[in-house]
Amino acid sequence: MIAAFGPRAEAYVRGLAHLELDAIVTDVEYLPQAYVAAVERRVTGRPFYGMILYQDAAARFTMLNVAAVFAQVAGFDDRRLALDQLADGTMKIGDGLTVADGWRAFQDSATTYVAEFAAICDALLVRSYAEYARLSAFCKRPRSVETVLASTALPAVARREPERPGVVVWAPGFPSAEVIFHAFALEEFHGDVTCVTSDGAAPGPAARFITAGDPRLAEALATATCILCVDPDDPAPAAAFAARGYGIAAPLSSGAYEFAGDVVSFDLRSRDSIYAAVTAAIGAPATARQPAPPPPPAPRRPTLRVAPEQLPLVSVIVPTYNRRKDLTRALACLARQTYPRLEIIVVNDAGEDVRDVVESVPSAVYLVMPQNGGVLRTEEMGFARATGDYFQALADDDFLDPDHIESLVTAMLLSGASMAHGNLVIRHQERTADGEYATVGYNARIFNATATPSLALLATPIAGQGMLIHRRVFDTVGGYDFGCQLADQEFQLRALQAFTFAYVDRMTAEFRARGSENFSSNVDSAPEQRRIYEELHPRPDRPYIERCRADVLVDIGRRSKGKFAFSATLSLVR
Repeated sequence: MIAAFGPRAEAYVRGLAHLELDAIVTDVEYLPQAYVAAVERRVTGRPFYGMILYQDAAARFTMLNVAAVFAQVAGFDDRRLALDQLADGTMKIGDGLTVADGWRAFQDSATTYVAEFAAICDALLVRSYAEYARLSAFCKRPRSVETVLASTALPAVARREPERPGVVVWAPGFPSAEVIFHAFALEEFHGDVTCVTSDGAAPGPAARFITAGDPRLAEALATATCILCVDPDDPAPAAAFAARGYGIAAPLSSGAYEFAGDVVSFDLRSRDSIYAAVTAAIGAPATARQPAPPPPPAPRRPTLRVAPEQLPLVSVIVPTYNRRKDLTRALACLARQTYPRLEIIVVNDAGEDVRDVVESVPSAVYLVMPQNGGVLRTEEMGFARATGDYFQALADDDFLDPDHIESLVTAMLLSGASMAHGNLVIRHQERTADGEYATVGYNARIFNATATPSLALLATPIAGQGMLIHRRVFDTVGGYDFGCQLADQEFQLRALQAFTFAYVDRMTAEFRARGSENFSSNVDSAPEQRRIYEELHPRPDRPYIERCRADVLVDIGRRSKGKFAFSATLSLVR
């Protein structure tokens, strides 16, 4: 199933109809909608691709503004000078800004959610590795990637020897106003130039403009020896025309050279580069390369290769306190886990009786604290009762993806690690008038990394519900220090000095953040963080760490009290 967000994505997906893919394809401008769809698709537990039709910012800005330059500047030489200034970014656009400033603003507005969307998806689909290189610049880490080429429908043409040079400027997905630059680059070309655009309107330069449905296209293709591909990002048209033996001039940014041999690349912001590429390509037919096999229908994940009865038992500890509906949802997500050997222990922190909720889950164990002790003491009671060798904690208002436990156990069994964790997305919620909770935003930046022992001396970007821990870790480094209000962080610090996490680099869980209702929002963490640094784990032998710790304390001191520390990066509130 492919979901498309944005007009370019919808058009591109039509070219993928011959492939069986589970993917979300989106225009950059529609990334917020695709982001939400990706978060919700995670709930199914099925792996899926994300695909961002990323546009080169400088090229896109140039194409969008070239018509305005033509409208304001007359004469060939004056236009050439103005377009050179537009292309190299030096043209003034008002208020002391240059075109280069416009590129940066265009890029910044387009890439706000790239890294988070890429992190939520299991793997990326890209049109070329050139596109991936641009996208990866905005990601924390390289992502798993597969290239995919959309099919390009070309008219059937009987080619014949030309009497004079002929070029077809191929841009059926772009209006003529965005192809003026390419037509102008060929204004001094002594041959036939036919521009194929979405509207076929002739905006000025001496070239013939038609649409892809115009009957004159067949004649133009019959005698042309070169196709000038306009799309700065999609190599599919170049690959399709190369298979027919045309000479190909294509933007370097499109990655067309990855799919066809003897492609002549050009700098799409340089008039002279376009002209030179065309004059080279008219006498040098490109060659079609053997197409790469299509990507698998969905990203592959490591699988368990052990008989179910031989798998280790995982004990899931669920602390709960006066959240009957939340507990019901938490137990439902455990019932959907793909891992077959679970022991579920629900520990009531001296709140309302929820035995009936727990008893709806076969074999779940129900414990009750004698008095309210807080989340970590409640978890400790569950750990003491647990019989498994692997421990997973799940707060009653949080969520695990269906394959969370299977993925972490698989990573631990394959690696021999005693701890594993995945990434998680923060779902920001607010209480509504009827007492329910509505999602108001997301953050997929914070808990989207692993930790080294040195980083753990400062802080750990790993949330408790994202971790799976073997019993031997507690036996080695001890349990929670209940004298420390940041006991979970302090435990991770100790654990990482003795063990290494196996890192599953994709989203496997959710942290439901409810503003001031979260425990961490009501703790003045600065004094406790200082105590960890100065009393519990001082490191005078690591002066750089000590300096970084001072910076962390300053940052914590700036945080607003009574508010959740990490705000939503994608807000759904208008």
